[in-house]
Amino acid sequence: AHEAASLWGTHAARSSHHALHAHPSARTAGSCPAATLRSSITFISTSPHLWLAPGTCRGMALTVAAKKKRQAARSVFNPVLRESGTEFGKFESRLLRKEGWVPGRIQMRDGSVFGVKFPYHEIRNVAFDRNLKSTLFTVHLKDHETMRCIVRELQIDPVDDDDLTHINLLKYEPEHNQTIIVEIPFAVINVDKSPGVKKGGMLNVVMPKVKVVCSGDTIPEVLELDIGGMDIGDRIFLRDLKVPAGVQLAPIDHYKRAALVTLQKTRISMGKV
Repeated sequence: AHEAASLWGTHAARSSHHALHAHPSARTAGSCPAATLRSSITFISTSPHLWLAPGTCRGMALTVAAKKKRQAARSVFNPVLRESGTEFGKFESRLLRKEGWVPGRIQMRDGSVFGVKFPYHEIRNVAFDRNLKSTLFTVHLKDHETMRCIVRELQIDPVDDDDLTHINLLKYEPEHNQTIIVEIPFAVINVDKSPGVKKGGMLNVVMPKVKVVCSGDTIPEVLELDIGGMDIGDRIFLRDLKVPAGVQLAPIDHYKRAALVTLQKTRISMGKV
């Protein structure tokens, strides 16, 4: 008991020392979420880059260069061709998943298909990225030239998010003037300038993503929607969305009359609260 108390006292002393000499932006827990400690034995480093122990707001201290390097690494796949007759089928695919692979296929422009298997960790790293289906991935397939592909479909078990069952990719071939349909998220800007928001109105996002037609070199990362002039009861239609040059809205029938966002009245905006 005495040794345990001494050990705890040592940890407490070190914790208080690091807290006193931490980066100024981390001394106030309420001012920075990175300073929220998940364990009583989690220390804040004295480094000016505010390095945090594992499990406490990971990624907060990454530099811009490190983030770009990590993003570049995540956009590369290294699949292996599946063996014909032994790695195709429901039972064989289940075995592949147990061995750390994700079964999949790569479709060419002419309709031909490669049956492949991807390392699980490569797909898991990007499985829940909101730009998954609008990112061009570099695919290194053994005994084949390097390809640029886009994810068409990723199947995930509805019960277990860690169970990635299958993935389909489409090869992008710019030399044939190929265009692709991708889903692009949009960001709402000038919210603080909206008269309706100032009155207490509720902004309702009807469509968080929009399908557009473009080439692989003109895929926008995000589409911006300016709501600075919206008042209570206003709505912005999809046909009014401004898209960059070389990008067009997908030819979907309901896109002609679909609303992107609406600004609805609330009890606060009506002065009833």
